[in-house]
Amino acid sequence: LLSRGTKALNNGDTGYAKQLFELARDICPKFSETYLSVAHCFRKFGDNEAAFNSYTAAYNANPRNADSAYMVGVMHGELGNDNEAMKWYKLATDLNEYDGDAWYRKGLILQRLGNPERERQMYEKAIAVQPRHADAHCNLGVNFGEAGDEDMEIEHYEIAISIDPTNEEALNNAKAALFQRGVSAARAGDFEKSLTLFRKILDKIEPDEPSVIQAFEAVLRAKKTTRCCNKFQLICKSCGR
Repeated sequence: LLSRGTKALNNGDTGYAKQLFELARDICPKFSETYLSVAHCFRKFGDNEAAFNSYTAAYNANPRNADSAYMVGVMHGELGNDNEAMKWYKLATDLNEYDGDAWYRKGLILQRLGNPERERQMYEKAIAVQPRHADAHCNLGVNFGEAGDEDMEIEHYEIAISIDPTNEEALNNAKAALFQRGVSAARAGDFEKSLTLFRKILDKIEPDEPSVIQAFEAVLRAKKTTRCCNKFQLICKSCGR
């Protein structure tokens, strides 16, 4: 029944999947996976209260089931109950230390609570157990950026993008960080570094970004003339180039 229900769910037939999962649950009321499967269906239907109750029932049926503990935490988090969510995520990682999503979500809560050091530790733990966790890399980049470590910030954005080239947050954050560093390098007269940073944006993130193209061309003009004041302002206010 679980196999047929899963197949129906994967085929988009959520109603039939739910019927099969509920039948399996009624036959084996102590099997936590049936409650989990029913809960997933309720979430797809948008019935969060029923989903929450089913995830809780799954945990009660088997208190060693890390997946059910994690999902109860997710439901608490979606309701804004950060303290309760953290308790359940901790339980999930106690039961399964390789649950990268649970470590990551702990980090999100600590971010909201304003504890950047502990937040960073959670993202690092998520990456340690799940190296291809793109969102953890992205948020770790944000954390490093807020701490002033620009190199590590950009490194983790780039890792996130290499894992998931469609990760909008990582793409936007990397573009903004690289652009700001490129501008700073040009203003300091380090045109080669500036051009390298702008090229990274054009080659790896957004090849047609007008502001980056304009900045790139302005740095090239500044680099080619010795009469320029060497103060990068997209177009030099002193010499007009």
